[in-house]
Amino acid sequence: MRETAGGPGAPCPRPARAGQLPSAPRPSPARLGCAADRAPQTVRRRTGAVRDDRGAPRRDSGTQDTADEERGTAMAGDGLKADIPSLRTGGKDFTGVGERYQSAVEKLKNGLTGLEGQDTPPWGDDQIGEKFGVVYEGLRDGMYESMGHLAAKLQEIGGALKTMADNHQADEDFNESLMKQHVANAEAEGQRIATMRSPHIQL
Repeated sequence: MRETAGGPGAPCPRPARAGQLPSAPRPSPARLGCAADRAPQTVRRRTGAVRDDRGAPRRDSGTQDTADEERGTAMAGDGLKADIPSLRTGGKDFTGVGERYQSAVEKLKNGLTGLEGQDTPPWGDDQIGEKFGVVYEGLRDGMYESMGHLAAKLQEIGGALKTMADNHQADEDFNESLMKQHVANAEAEGQRIATMRSPHIQL
């Protein structure tokens, strides 16, 4: 059988003889199929993890999703437990801070009221004094309002923490009593089963 020119394993064309004009540089099918002219192909093997543009290893998305799911399951399985004594202590501390702050605000108000006087303020009632008084009184009233609001909020946070502690304690007491009731019911059921006798069947 005769091989087709340009096919696999086709022989390379012979060089031109003396006195013969060389052919045009256009590649021929035989030349394209020459095994000697074919560049060796390099087979690259994937031996490691895929790397990003900076050359750092990049984790596969499926592996990342699996790791996230496992971590989320572990966190969900751990659960949350309220520290009731810490909640009570924190509520008491916040309430105390709010009360002391409110006391300091009242002391400041009384001191400034005493310094301002009843009739003529200490900055005077002339043109400059009146301008100062307008600015001062606006800042003073805003300070009284904001400081009183902060004192009330601190005490409100303390009360909320105490209420949270009471609610958690009530939930834990209810769950504990419910668990004890289930255990008692299971023990009673086990004792009844233990006292039961198999029926005697006569043949």
